[in-house]
Amino acid sequence: MESAAIISDKVDDNIINELTGQNQIEQRIASNINHGVDATADKITEWRSDAHNLGQAAQDKLYGAAGAVRK
Repeated sequence: MESAAIISDKVDDNIINELTGQNQIEQRIASNINHGVDATADKITEWRSDAHNLGQAAQDKLYGAAGAVRK
């Protein structure tokens, strides 16, 4: 039969493993969420830039067409 001290040590080790294992899972989940949020923010910034560039190109075409009509 195992002594109470050995059983207590095993219980402590199991608790530590459970806690650190769970913590690692939570950290991975949080890290994945952070990466997802960052990727989404990057895409939004990219889309805004693309929309701005498209609007600028349309404006340039309009000004070019207006300039051609004036001549």
